Amino acid sequence: MIGNPDENTATDIEDVDTANWHHYAGRFDGSTATLFADGAPVTATVIPPGYFVVDDNDVYLGGDFDEGGPPVARYAGDAADVRYYDRPLTDDEVAALAAKDLAP
Repeated sequence: MIGNPDENTATDIEDVDTANWHHYAGRFDGSTATLFADGAPVTATVIPPGYFVVDDNDVYLGGDFDEGGPPVARYAGDAADVRYYDRPLTDDEVAALAAKDLAP
């Protein structure tokens, strides 16, 4: 999920298959949050201007931040090879990363 479900700006993937390895990616290009599964975009949401701000708050991967408390709704699977980029990747770049990560 990217965003805040309480403000209807969430983007999420339903029914995550934790029995097999998958490549998941999220991208924010300044106006739209897009989630990818195994290299393909699966959902996108337009995010209002000013919603994401640069501050000193923690970033949570695999959990939902509860105001004033610890992360909640934690992801129960494993994560490997987590990356952050300083620019939004193109659809082709995400697909190429997924193809590489999912190759036998």
